[in-house]
Amino acid sequence: MVSLSLCIIAKNEEDFIQSCISCVKDMIDEVILVDTGSIDKTKEKARQICSDVKIFDFEWCDDFAAAKNFAIRKATSDWIFVLDADEVVEKQDIEKIKEIIQDTSYVAFAFTSRHYTTEKIHANWHMIKNAERKDFMQGFLGYYDVNHITRLFLNDENLYFQGKVHEDINPSIFEYDKKVGNKKCKVLKIPIHHLHIKKKGSFIDGKQKYYYKLSKEKLQEHPDSKIALDVAVGSVLFDNDVESSLNYLVKVLEIDGVDGVLVEKIIKLIDGGDFINALRLVFDNFVFKKHDLNSVLNLAKSLNRINKVKEALVVLKRIYMLNPQNTIVLEYLGVCLSRMGKIKESIIVFERALELESFDKKKAMFCFNLGALYEKVNELNRSINYYEKAINFGFKNGDQLKGRINLLRLELSKKG
Repeated sequence: MVSLSLCIIAKNEEDFIQSCISCVKDMIDEVILVDTGSIDKTKEKARQICSDVKIFDFEWCDDFAAAKNFAIRKATSDWIFVLDADEVVEKQDIEKIKEIIQDTSYVAFAFTSRHYTTEKIHANWHMIKNAERKDFMQGFLGYYDVNHITRLFLNDENLYFQGKVHEDINPSIFEYDKKVGNKKCKVLKIPIHHLHIKKKGSFIDGKQKYYYKLSKEKLQEHPDSKIALDVAVGSVLFDNDVESSLNYLVKVLEIDGVDGVLVEKIIKLIDGGDFINALRLVFDNFVFKKHDLNSVLNLAKSLNRINKVKEALVVLKRIYMLNPQNTIVLEYLGVCLSRMGKIKESIIVFERALELESFDKKKAMFCFNLGALYEKVNELNRSINYYEKAINFGFKNGDQLKGRINLLRLELSKKG
């Protein structure tokens, strides 16, 4: 019978480690936990749920690949399954995995990483239906999927992770296949459930900043357009530096093979301080098929967050051209148009978003925004109508909104 090891690297994961291990421990042969410097009860909690867990300490060196390679080299089974501490897999899927690894045609298998959220925040977000809700989904409203994440592979010295951040085993699979042939990775329709959003906001923010730091270092070592886009977003979000962000966007274009003459034109616009036209030219020539839409949307969100609303609008309008029915794109587009004083345009966008939206919580917010917008242009009857709709959809501050409606009705009565 083919054996299977679970490998986890963790630091201060006492709230998650037991769920991660307990979902698989009865169906695998070995649990390897590599601790990178916990000061909480991560190790103790792991031993409580799995008495024979093998725990190793690893001195952190700003390199996720190094930590994971240390972990997988401690494994003694035929196959290795890698999970993060804040991930779980359902029992029936572990049973499928045990069957899958009997197939010797492949050296690795890729999964869907399913990220759960408490609100609709991603371009490809799906609301959880009552019929599909499981215990670990409690507190979440929906999820979005990231495909082709390789987590299951042969215990073979030719297979190893690369990259200080966003570490990946696939490059070594490609190298192995080129060297000896017949070393393939198969994509599976099995989700790994990622519960990261349950962590405290301060932890998430700190980790994002840390990933940004490592991503800049990784980009210097290895040109990668996806990482360059992440760094472009981070430059705005963490450094408030639009010029630096634009220069990283230029790197994205260069790596993706955009015409050099065009790139030089963009660089001249940046050097001249014309960031708006530089952004327009960047996204008129952006190779969207090579990138996750949400990464581009995060750039627009970050620009709006630091009050670079004109710049955010440039990005949002380009995304909208490609995704005219995406309600998250419409939401941010409406917000930015409103901030620019383009109230009528904002109303059109929010009314379109309301038509397309199926989630009551978002409908309530869109109706509230429309009520506020119509109030700004002194169309009070329409404002009241949308405020009432917001309440009907379950607007969280419904009592306060009722007070606002009464004031508007009073104002209308004075006008006769």
